[in-house]
Amino acid sequence: MDQVIAFATLFLGLVVGPQEVEVLVGPEVAGVAIALDDQDCQPSDKSPWIAVCDFGSWPEPRHLVGRALDDSGGELGRVERWVNVPGSPAEVSLVIDRSRGPQESVARLSWQSLSSSSPRRALVTLDGEPVEVLDPREVLLPPYDPASAHLLRAELEFADESTAQAEVVFGGFFMDSVQTELNAHLVLLSGRAEPDPNEVSVQARLDSRSIRVAAVEKGPADLLIVRSREAVPRLREILGREARSMRTSNKSLSNLSTEGRLKTLVPLADGVRARFVWPYELEDERDAFRLFGTSDELTQVDGGLLWLLSQMSHEGGQLQSLADAVAVAGMNAVRHNRRRAVLVVISGQDSEDGQLDAAQARHYLRSINAPLFVWSVGSAQEAGRSDGGQDWGEIVSVSSVSRMRKAGRDLSRQLARQRLVWVESGMRARDLEIVGDSLERLTTPD
Repeated sequence: MDQVIAFATLFLGLVVGPQEVEVLVGPEVAGVAIALDDQDCQPSDKSPWIAVCDFGSWPEPRHLVGRALDDSGGELGRVERWVNVPGSPAEVSLVIDRSRGPQESVARLSWQSLSSSSPRRALVTLDGEPVEVLDPREVLLPPYDPASAHLLRAELEFADESTAQAEVVFGGFFMDSVQTELNAHLVLLSGRAEPDPNEVSVQARLDSRSIRVAAVEKGPADLLIVRSREAVPRLREILGREARSMRTSNKSLSNLSTEGRLKTLVPLADGVRARFVWPYELEDERDAFRLFGTSDELTQVDGGLLWLLSQMSHEGGQLQSLADAVAVAGMNAVRHNRRRAVLVVISGQDSEDGQLDAAQARHYLRSINAPLFVWSVGSAQEAGRSDGGQDWGEIVSVSSVSRMRKAGRDLSRQLARQRLVWVESGMRARDLEIVGDSLERLTTPD
C-alpha cells in the first residue's frame, strides 16, 4: 500500500510547549486525526492539515501519531514518531548466518548513511566481548554454546562521526534471531554476582504480565561532560595548587614527571569513554545532535578527570546554554544503549542563556534514564545551594583534589554497578518493574 500520510513538521532538538504539527496527505484522504500521547490535538478540517499539540512545560519523550481518514472516518494509513528521543542519520542491519553451526557462524552487516558509503570503524561484541572485524560485511563469530542465549551487538561509526548500532539475540530459547522490539533498560546490580538472564524477571507495571529477558549486559560506558565556562579558572587553580604541592614534597621531581602524575588524578575507569558537550549553541541546527559541538572520545589514556576538565579547551560563542547542553548530552548518552552518565561541572556563578532551566534538564534526563552527576568547584557551603537560581538538585563540591577524588569514586562506582537488561518489549523503562534480588531499578532523586 502506498503511503498516504507523512509528517511535514520536523522537530530538531527538544520540544516543549504548544507546537504546530503539520501532515501531508494523498488526494484520497478526506480528513486527518493527530494525537500526542493519545490526546487528540484537533487538527484543521481541510488542507493545510495543521494541529496545535501541547508538548508540556517539561521535556520528555512524546509519542506523536497522525492518521489519514476516508469519508466515513475509516483509517487509510498512519504515521508515528517519537519526539524528544535520540535518533541517528545512519542505520545498520545485522543478520546471523548459522548454517555452518556454532563453530563457524557469520554475522552479516549492511548499512545506510547520509554522508558516507563505508564506516570508518566497526565494533562488534558477543556477550560483551570484542569480536575481530576484518570485513564489516561478514564477521566470523567465535564459537558459542547454542543452548544458551547470546547478545550480538554491532556499532558502526562514519566519517561525519554519526553512528548506528544493531542488536541480535540468538540461541537458547531464542531459536531464531530476534531483531524487532528488543530494547535495553538501564538497571543497577544489587550485589557482586553477575545475574543469570534466565533468572531475571521483568514485569509490565500496568498488568503485571511477564516480559522475556533476552540478555543482561555490562559492556562499555559513556560519560558525557558539560563544563561551564566559569568553572575553568577554578579547575586550573586546583590543578596548579596540586602541582605546587607535588614539587614541594619532592624537589627532585621534574616538570615532565609532575605532569605525568597530574594526569593520573581522578582516573577514568576501564571501559569508560568520555566526551565533552560544549554548552555553546552552533549556528547550523539541521541536526538535533549537532546543536552543540562535542570533543573527540577520551579514555583513561588521555588523562584523569581533573586533567581533562582543566585542560580541554573549546572556542565557544558568547552565549552559554548549560541546561540545554545537559539535555542534549543526555540524548547522546542514551542513544548508544550503553552504561552511561552525564556529568555537569559548574562554578556557582554560571551564566545561563538557554531555553531550558536546570530543573527541566534534570526532569528530561530522568525521563530517558540518564543518570546525572553535578559537581561544583565552589566551596562545600556553596555546593549545597542552588546555582544562581538554577535548581540542579544535589550538588557535590569538588573544590579540592581530595573532594574530587571522592566524587570521582562515587561516579565510577555507579557506572560499575550499571547493567543493561535487554527485553522483548517496546515499553519504556518507567513502565517495567524488575523482579528479584540481583538487580534493582535505577532511580534518580528529584
